[in-house]
Amino acid sequence: MTKQIGDWLQLADKRYNIWPPLELPESVAEHVRSQKQGYSSFCLRGYIANWAVDGGKLWLLGIVGEQLLAEAIPAMWISGEIDLLRDSEPQTMRKFESRYTKIHRISIDAGVLLCEEKYVWDSRDQVKRDWPLE
Repeated sequence: MTKQIGDWLQLADKRYNIWPPLELPESVAEHVRSQKQGYSSFCLRGYIANWAVDGGKLWLLGIVGEQLLAEAIPAMWISGEIDLLRDSEPQTMRKFESRYTKIHRISIDAGVLLCEEKYVWDSRDQVKRDWPLE
């Protein structure tokens, strides 16, 4: 299967890719499924959702290519940890033979931002390391 496109999330002044995509509310998902035409083999689900964290809350801003939402919807149905990627893949740094991945993770409970965590995952030692300065 072709690698799929995830959703987008705006946090502060940065835009991130989210994979796997977040759930849509059932009313929006039902409409999107009925209109599903698929953009390409890169987007078999037929849509890309735009999200934002603003005022300490997660918001569904809209669906790319659709005029479904008159205004942003607070994403109160979303709870859990979300890994944010600056590109379509985790950022990696090679140092000798080990591999490091930069992780920016947010925790959401009923649409409310609980915390943010930034670290580097060292896959060789299976430990978290400090996030380097950007």
